Amino acid sequence: MPKSEYIVLLLLLKHKQSKAIPIQQVKLILNNLTAPNVLALIEQVRERLAQVQQALGTPGTISPTSSMIPPAGSYTIALSVGSTGDDVTALQNFLKAQGADIYPEGRVTGYFGLLTKKAVQRFQTKYGIADEDDPGYGFVGPKTRAKINSLLGLFIGI
Repeated sequence: MPKSEYIVLLLLLKHKQSKAIPIQQVKLILNNLTAPNVLALIEQVRERLAQVQQALGTPGTISPTSSMIPPAGSYTIALSVGSTGDDVTALQNFLKAQGADIYPEGRVTGYFGLLTKKAVQRFQTKYGIADEDDPGYGFVGPKTRAKINSLLGLFIGI
């Protein structure tokens, strides 16, 4: 563990034992909280959460990996046929992890094509989000994103 993370963890533990942290310690924490450090800590927490969920057998969750999480930290943008990029790649990794009943082809290309659309439709059907009569069927809209975020233990704004 890098020294800065170790210091932050020690200070946080010390804080739990007392009611206040001296200003010098607060400054030290703030000086060591860079974006990469915070993102690394968040990833460690997510990995540990997945381990705990798996050990407890928490229903409806999967073990998230960084390859399933879009750059924004959660699913926040609409995705449909023709979409491309890292968000689509994360979606495809997520769908692949759902199993062969959802995404039997398991192709991760970064392009939202017909195979990805079919996988999204299977996912939506499995979780009662949409069916073939709904206009959002095969489209990663608000309800689908909310379910994916929930299954991954992600929160909007992280």
